[in-house]
Amino acid sequence: MADEVATKQSTRKRLLIAGGGIGGLTLAAALAGDESFEITVIERSQRALSGGAAIILWANAVSVLRTLGLGADVLSQSVALSQTEFRSAQGARLCELPIGQWSESSGAPSVVIRRASLIEILAARVPASSLRIG
Repeated sequence: MADEVATKQSTRKRLLIAGGGIGGLTLAAALAGDESFEITVIERSQRALSGGAAIILWANAVSVLRTLGLGADVLSQSVALSQTEFRSAQGARLCELPIGQWSESSGAPSVVIRRASLIEILAARVPASSLRIG
């Protein structure tokens, strides 16, 4: 049994992910359940996990997060977009885009979520022992 465990550990591929932002944590979350990888995420900034403002996740990103099993968490902490407007510096409306209508055809909404909330959702999927922050 000990030999089997040692062999399994020695055949695991070591993967170093440089950057603990949205991209790095999404990759780590996607691979977290794959026993063939030993994952380490490094992030030099403590603020990378908590800073930032709201961001838009377009429907295709929400679909990917659903595939990773994170869709319900993302949708519970976000707001669906129905439309957006572009305005000039003087405030005149230049155009309006029906984001909600466009998103319906893809089967997932486009949403607005706080960056820190998304980071928290992604980081929760990654074993704490795999994260090196600061």
